[in-house]
Amino acid sequence: MLTLVSESNPVSMKKLFTLLIVVLPAWLFAQKNMILYNMNNVPQSVYANPAFIPHSRINVTLPVIGGTNLTASRNNFETDVFTENGNRIEFDANKFVNGLDPENFVSTTLNLDMFHIGFAAGRNYFHFNATERFNMEVVFPKEAAILLNEVYNSDNLSDLFGQNVNIQNFGINQFHIREIGVGWGRIINQNLTIGAKYKFLYGVSSVQTKTSAFILDTDISSLTDTLSGFASFDLNTSGVNDYWEGNYANLVVANRNFGHAIDLGASYELNERYKFSVAILDLFSGVTWKTNVRNYRTDGVAIEFSPVNVENIRNRNDSSLFQSLGNLVDSLGKQLEIDPTFESYKTDLPTRVNLYAGYFIAPKLEVGLLSQNLFYRNTSRYYLKAQINARLKRFLQAQFSYALLDEDEATTNIGLGLALNLGFIQFYVMSENVLAPVYYHDNLNPTVMFGLNLTFGRDYQ
Repeated sequence: MLTLVSESNPVSMKKLFTLLIVVLPAWLFAQKNMILYNMNNVPQSVYANPAFIPHSRINVTLPVIGGTNLTASRNNFETDVFTENGNRIEFDANKFVNGLDPENFVSTTLNLDMFHIGFAAGRNYFHFNATERFNMEVVFPKEAAILLNEVYNSDNLSDLFGQNVNIQNFGINQFHIREIGVGWGRIINQNLTIGAKYKFLYGVSSVQTKTSAFILDTDISSLTDTLSGFASFDLNTSGVNDYWEGNYANLVVANRNFGHAIDLGASYELNERYKFSVAILDLFSGVTWKTNVRNYRTDGVAIEFSPVNVENIRNRNDSSLFQSLGNLVDSLGKQLEIDPTFESYKTDLPTRVNLYAGYFIAPKLEVGLLSQNLFYRNTSRYYLKAQINARLKRFLQAQFSYALLDEDEATTNIGLGLALNLGFIQFYVMSENVLAPVYYHDNLNPTVMFGLNLTFGRDYQ
């Protein structure tokens, strides 16, 4: 266990790891928001393109329940690993391990609107929002899963002796950012609409794993011998200790972890049949972490422990399982104690570029192609979706999509968005892949977006 030493109070890596394990299931994160594009009945469509002026003059999002966007992502490893054995569901660890890539990841995203209001003023539309943005990613190499599986299923740990274990690039990356946004859209003429948005980003907490490695020499002859090895890591954190130390004021306003981002957009209707639009989202974005920063770096710390402790943990009949695990973690922790540094670091956010071309079959029935390029550090990804968008009177809008190019989606992918207005109350629900619960084995990026809005003056077109 790595011991995190703060300036006034020591904080253990066990607490950090426990916190991440607790919050990970709650954040059930590569977010595209492509199903939101062109849903102009929904005020949140300005998040996909700030030039999209909603079809209602005044829009208010109900706090907390007004807008929720939840996404889970993973690489393409095997998930069909559960089998029925009588009345029991059993996990096939061997099938899971064999289906892993050399490097694997699971990630989650949650965007939660705490506040959103928009209103039209002549040819202009202004909107403001306060949104909590959560991200969590766990990266794990196949070697780590192989080791755990062998230790857990081996009848005799001595069968594993003589192997050298080399686990690299295991990492946990997390951030919680609060976005305060101010947006503006303007109808230039009957063909052209433009928009822009400024986002002030407030960094609440962050964990950033840059590198990690664990090398273990198992060339021993009995369980009484000592396993030895080396551990190295480069880890940055900010604000994480505020959760368990009760410094809730820091989580709200006290940190000085600031950043910025810009959204730009334009929509152009060539004539009654053809429409084109473009949006650049999270341009020049990033947060610099300066407050409550702890950096933990080492090029190689010697570690050693007895296999007897591992044997006790592996024994599923041992009633003191957690005590044995605690003893092993504490033993390792005494060997990995280091003093942190307090250097600032930066978290970059991906920039997205949306391009759309649409054709109106009828005044309120449109088909089109939407592409998205996502740029992050030195990598990029490309997505292409076909869309059908329909509006019925003023109370219902529906959008269907199909992923033509998207390595995150299964061939069964169908996106669906619905916005229903009952008086001034609007309910909307959307998903990039509405069949994900049925074809969950093949789906790598299930999403859901929903909320309640108060909308007034829907005669505004």
